[in-house]
Amino acid sequence: AVLAEPDPQGTANAVRALAKCDLGRGPASGAAAAASAAQATEPTPQDLASRIRRLPVLKAQNDPSTHAIAKEGLNEVSETGNQSLAYLVDADLPLAAAAEALRARMEDLARQVVNMLPKHLAALPAVRPLTGSVADADLAALQVDNLGAVGSRSVLEKLGIGPVPLAFESVAEERIAERLAAGPPPSLLGGPAAAERVRVQSELVHRRVFGFATFRFEFEGVVILEGDALNENGAKSFRGGASRWLQPTNLSINRWVERVLCAEFQLVAEICDRLDTAMRGGMEDPMRRLCVTGSLRLLTSTSPCLSCLSMLRQMQLLLPSLTLEVSFRSMSGLADGG
Repeated sequence: AVLAEPDPQGTANAVRALAKCDLGRGPASGAAAAASAAQATEPTPQDLASRIRRLPVLKAQNDPSTHAIAKEGLNEVSETGNQSLAYLVDADLPLAAAAEALRARMEDLARQVVNMLPKHLAALPAVRPLTGSVADADLAALQVDNLGAVGSRSVLEKLGIGPVPLAFESVAEERIAERLAAGPPPSLLGGPAAAERVRVQSELVHRRVFGFATFRFEFEGVVILEGDALNENGAKSFRGGASRWLQPTNLSINRWVERVLCAEFQLVAEICDRLDTAMRGGMEDPMRRLCVTGSLRLLTSTSPCLSCLSMLRQMQLLLPSLTLEVSFRSMSGLADGG
């Protein structure tokens, strides 16, 4: 019934559902792809984004409509919104001739994002309690929540944040797999309020996002804190709530999502809290923070949103002598960015 009179969004949902059920190799998925390709005229930005996000599934199945959808998308490059651009760049399209133009646009967008991120601590709300996210008119004007894998890596490189070692990625994936096998942790809040919070957040977060970090901090040449931590997005996070040191940002597309509950935000915020306690006297004094050396390695199961890219920049400014390494990988069954 869905395929009889498909709309672009409905078709996209059908193809993704078929893929999840491992039924996408049959004639039904081919019909869905053909129906979507037939509607390639005058696509809206949402239509185009839906088709673009479907490309990896179709490409893996050698679907003949992949090339047609890719060509359509590339013909719309000059008019494509920034969020659709991120999908295009990450989709590894079969038309290599347009790759340079796509990446050039993404590089320009990444430069814009870097220029909008905090430049100094005066722009940060550090050392005072926060109540939630703030609006950023410049970032909101870009109309993008997540730059995808290619765009996010470009931003991090421009900030001087390199990737984690491959051995660390393996350890992180093992820890995340263990958490998945164990099931979601119970809420720390308890009671009806916690249950309602979990319900609301589950409607906003389609799939689970994890962050895993290892850290080692030294102060005046003495190791004061080291260990590792694993966290999950949404109300399932072990911490929850705002940070005294880091500020989340409201984004333009999914404005209803509370970015303070991003897995990597909560993970880094918790590490900051633990470091503040370990320093005996706290880390409010910028000269004391300057004396903190060591490393923080972080891997997330999806590319970070713009709010979390801003958070990583804030962490750089908060602890300027710290070595920060960040990577992200798409993992089966987990979210693909948002």
